[in-house]
Amino acid sequence: MTHACDQLDAFFDGELRPVDADAFQLHLGACRGCAEALHDRVMLQALRDDLAEASVPLPKASAAPSRRWLRAVPLVSTLALAACVAFVATWKTVKDPAPVSLPELAFLEEATRPVEVRLSYPPADAYRPYGVARGADQAHGHVPLELLAKLEKAHEYRGVAAGMLLSAEPARAHDYLTRAPASLDAEVDLAAVAIVQGQYEEALDRLDGALEKNPNHPQALWNQALAMRELHLPLAAAESFEKVASLHEPGWSDEAKRRADALKAEGADRAAQWTAARAALDAMVEDGAVPADAVVRAYPSYARFSLYDAVRTTASRDRILSFLPLAIRLEGGDEHAPLVRYVRSLADGDLARRARFVARVAALNATPLPPDGLAALVAELGAAGEDDLAFEAVALAHAWARFAAPIHRVATAHDDPWLRILDARASAYAAADQGEFTRAESTLRAALASCDASHFDYLCAGTRLQLADMLIQNLHALEAAVVVGDGLRQSEVQAPGVWRALAGDAAELAELRGAYPLMRAYFRDLLLHQPTCATRRHAHEAMAKERLLAMDRDGVARELAADETCEEPMTLDRAVVTTVLARMGDPRIDVRRARTDLAAARADFSPGERSFADVLLGVLSLREDPSAGKALVQRGLDATRARREDGTAQAALAWGDLNLALSAAREGDAAGALARMATDVGGAGDEACSLAVGLDYELAFAAARDAAGATLATFDDRIETAMPSPDQLVPGAIRAHLAGCPSVRVFAPPPVHGNPELLPADVAWSFHASGRRALPKSDAATLRRLLVSDVEPPAALGLARLDPWSAPPGSDATVTWLHGADATPRRVLDELATASEAEIDAHGLTDPGVSDAPLLALSPEPDGRYALTAAAIEARHFENHPVVVLAACRGGRVAPYFHETWSLPSALLRAGARVVLAASAPIPDAEARRFFDAVLQKIRAGAEPSVALRDVRVAWLRESGHEWVRTVLVFD
Repeated sequence: MTHACDQLDAFFDGELRPVDADAFQLHLGACRGCAEALHDRVMLQALRDDLAEASVPLPKASAAPSRRWLRAVPLVSTLALAACVAFVATWKTVKDPAPVSLPELAFLEEATRPVEVRLSYPPADAYRPYGVARGADQAHGHVPLELLAKLEKAHEYRGVAAGMLLSAEPARAHDYLTRAPASLDAEVDLAAVAIVQGQYEEALDRLDGALEKNPNHPQALWNQALAMRELHLPLAAAESFEKVASLHEPGWSDEAKRRADALKAEGADRAAQWTAARAALDAMVEDGAVPADAVVRAYPSYARFSLYDAVRTTASRDRILSFLPLAIRLEGGDEHAPLVRYVRSLADGDLARRARFVARVAALNATPLPPDGLAALVAELGAAGEDDLAFEAVALAHAWARFAAPIHRVATAHDDPWLRILDARASAYAAADQGEFTRAESTLRAALASCDASHFDYLCAGTRLQLADMLIQNLHALEAAVVVGDGLRQSEVQAPGVWRALAGDAAELAELRGAYPLMRAYFRDLLLHQPTCATRRHAHEAMAKERLLAMDRDGVARELAADETCEEPMTLDRAVVTTVLARMGDPRIDVRRARTDLAAARADFSPGERSFADVLLGVLSLREDPSAGKALVQRGLDATRARREDGTAQAALAWGDLNLALSAAREGDAAGALARMATDVGGAGDEACSLAVGLDYELAFAAARDAAGATLATFDDRIETAMPSPDQLVPGAIRAHLAGCPSVRVFAPPPVHGNPELLPADVAWSFHASGRRALPKSDAATLRRLLVSDVEPPAALGLARLDPWSAPPGSDATVTWLHGADATPRRVLDELATASEAEIDAHGLTDPGVSDAPLLALSPEPDGRYALTAAAIEARHFENHPVVVLAACRGGRVAPYFHETWSLPSALLRAGARVVLAASAPIPDAEARRFFDAVLQKIRAGAEPSVALRDVRVAWLRESGHEWVRTVLVFD
């Protein structure tokens, strides 16, 4: 007890002078006794206020504003109060209390509210119309500080958070909400904070769970509408606002109806304008009626598209020349521009010869020809010298990949950027059809640069759709997301049909990375825009796959049945879901019909999809005829190996290998299962002390080879969760079989890869990452250490500064220390190229907009780039094969892809790293350096990395509070 402690009550009562209060606050930081005593006083005063409001008699306070009345209460009363405090604290945790009633204070002093979001804290949700001043930097209200102080004393953190959000302090609002008891309302308010911060996807995630529990939660529905509006999903947003309106809340319902009507009216007006413009431009193609100037001004690139069709599908010179003024207008008045020259060249052509073919080509728009008939027509047109009509026939049939030659001839003959872009698109289609996706992608990206420079929005949007579809087919989610985002913005007004296709791509991308609430939001809006059979099927099949991941068989069947009226060929997505349900023995699946439908649809699939179809046909046959089923699966796998750039083919390879390994384990062939899985992830499969683990929906297997070379396998077809327990994945018999191994190498594809609990903490083990080659043994004499620390990521990220190194990590000249502004992504990669050991102390972040795997937040380059991503790492080569420590939160997390292992560790290994140590969870800054230093010292002394990690981990687990070390993994 010090003299300063005597000032506690005066400080609590607000009786100290400001200078003395400041001094006492400093004292509180160093005196645990005073801090605890102050906490007790706050709790007791909050209780007194609560009980006073409930009319419970309490000892009267003295006339002075002091709270020393507590000291006058007899001991028994003090104990009773303490018990009551404990009871109230427990009740609040369990029941999610009603907010503190503070009738003497208005929560928000203004007559309008400064934010659009709604808060579930009732005093903050009293209706006020939304209103902000134009030109204000940031809208905010005035919440009395006295109110916030009372709320904080009462531990009414949701109320404090509401005040902070209304006062334009969303970060502090988030902090208070994380301190509040977990509840549905707190989750809704966290979503509101996310919307204010522009994190709309996070908001949808939180609101999705809340609305699943309470579909009519008014604040959740309101905020969901706002999030979807900001994601440019107006009809889905309007639908959520209409649900709020139906709840008949005073004020809120009327505003919700106005907002819903405005969103629908805007969409309807835009759709009406597009429909009228398209009708006018289609009429130009059909009967030569030149559209009004207003239509051309509103949709210049679609007008240009229609003009090409109009001049190619007529043999009348007068009609062609009547389009010259439109061509000149579209070229900005230049009478010698490419489009003008193209129109004149067609007018000067052999129109009598063209007349023989025009009607046949125009008819393709309504009556498509079969492939052989189209090929004959294109050949006939080419022989007659009618390349422009051949171009039109190919365009109408969308047969770009098969007939790129006439497109190229027309584009070459005319110096027209529009035609050159179409030539590039045809070339890209042909390259992709041959499995040359890198060439196809570079061709499309170059075409897009030219297209954007020419402001051909309609054509550019279609080109972006082609590129996005190809990237999604190859499962390049991050690159596709950028293309889709740009395409959605470009097509929303100028190409609504393309917008709908890109919205479907956006939903598919959300599904690919497991963002299911976002996926459902896109499909919901898409179905309101265009409830066609194809759209319904796409949506319900995607949602069936989501239900399958949740092991909800009834939900899967319900989604599949929702679009059974659509008489469309089986898609690959539907085939996957049907195959898994059939494998589960679901009686609702007709296996014979599934095989027949898939075999029929296979002919129209791309080469990669055909390989996947063969794998699926084989899996459908495995139980009835294992030999024939394996042969079919193997046929699909053999076809994939030559298509290394085809993501669908590689997904087929991964799924086929996994199912053959599962089949081997089912039959008791442990060596076969182990070899198949090891080969799939790039291992030998015949080494001692190895373990293979595979999981595919309801099936799991484990196969092990012990120190003596003996093998054992287990098989389980009763998995009921997306990620079973470690004991289910690796049963006790397998663990016992490996007990004599000094260390275990694990071969496991996603979703098992990266699971830190797969084997016990007292076992030395490592994950073998796919795609890396055998490396020479390290030479300790050439040790070159790299340390990255004290990084300075952009302040906008809001990351806490990590504990700094006060001095370089040793005086050895072989140590390179990158810190502060020098610790940029480029410098780190350059130094990794020659390092033999590296430790990177930095924040690990997950940002789907930057990387589909976690990234490292480093000091920014001059251009602002701060993120060290897996893609940037994989593109490099590390010649000295370093041991790399990623001392970063979640640095070992794996991207949510089933077809490949993609993470920071896998990228480092592919670049040439020998071993990577990384954690799959947050790690405490104060402990990380000491822990990893201990592991590295053992590795330098010659210990196997997995053994070194195990030994240090076990030692740390003997102490309390170090559970995080269980999440540190070795990848080799």
